[in-house]
Amino acid sequence: MRKDADSSRLNNFDFIRFCLAVTVIFSHSYPIGQGDQSHDPFEKALGVSAGHLAVACFFSISGYLIIASWSRKKSIGDYFYKRVARIYPGWLAVNLITIGVLASFYMITLSDVVAWIPEVPLLGYFSVPNAFSGNNYPGVINGSLWTIPYEFQCYIAVAVLGILGLAGSYRLLCATLMVLVISWSNSTFHWLPNSSVTSFFSLASFFFVGACLFEFRDRVEYSFRMASAVLIVGGVAFCFPILRHAVPPIAITYLILYAAFQQHVKLHSFGKYGDFSYGIYLYAFPIQQCIVWAGGGAMNPILLFLLATPPSIVAGIASWYGIERRCLPKKRQRETPNIEEAVRPVETGVEDATVEFVES
Repeated sequence: MRKDADSSRLNNFDFIRFCLAVTVIFSHSYPIGQGDQSHDPFEKALGVSAGHLAVACFFSISGYLIIASWSRKKSIGDYFYKRVARIYPGWLAVNLITIGVLASFYMITLSDVVAWIPEVPLLGYFSVPNAFSGNNYPGVINGSLWTIPYEFQCYIAVAVLGILGLAGSYRLLCATLMVLVISWSNSTFHWLPNSSVTSFFSLASFFFVGACLFEFRDRVEYSFRMASAVLIVGGVAFCFPILRHAVPPIAITYLILYAAFQQHVKLHSFGKYGDFSYGIYLYAFPIQQCIVWAGGGAMNPILLFLLATPPSIVAGIASWYGIERRCLPKKRQRETPNIEEAVRPVETGVEDATVEFVES
């Protein structure tokens, strides 16, 4: 399936991203509705949440597509213009809208907003400890935003490699991949200075596996036989602590790209009306918090998922047509989204002032 894997149109990326965004809503329904992630059925069965698997897939896809975007850039400025135009407008809008809503509920003050302004250039999302204080998961306004800075850091890493003349080098990308996988496999990270670096290495391992598979796209075969073998090897590796963190970035990335490029189920036109997954991802968490707040502070996770998903999809559609699409280059506005353009991460868990639920 090598020929199809190099096509910019014949893929299922839009459908996959939509499903991943909805998966994150499902995963977040447990901590937001009940206060913890332990009842997530994926957490019970596999030891990792549905959201953890979703973020792995998002970063894997992102690595593949961002390297594709780099290879087609006109200049460094063109590359960063596209990345900024895809990430910042929607991100800023959801923060400002959330601030407006919370202000109407008297959950925040003007000083909270002023304190947040210096963090905007670095994609530091708005948060205050007393927001939703009566909810099961208090103090977290939008736990879906904490991985976006790591995504942008991966974009910067790609540019740095390119400026050094190394992007596109098979040997360098393979070396980078191995360093990231080995770093992530050391799950304790005792040698790393803080949790931010830990999170970057964890997420970037998937990103750079995707990047390597793009570089080797003319040599990688996406077939049912290979996918079955990868699934078996990945499942076996998951049972051994020494392999549990080293093999999944490779296995998950291969399987998600196989799903994107396989031709038995063709959903190539799913995104012809727009790319709504980013907006769904941006707005779902605060929508869920508001629903739980209106319901008294706690809610059955399945009920919360069913109540929150439709308005989150509507918000995603509104975000695309009202903000995101308008900020893209004119040519991009007229085209159906393809593999050259941006992919966003969806995180695995939620974050409060002191704890990152990176594997929740």
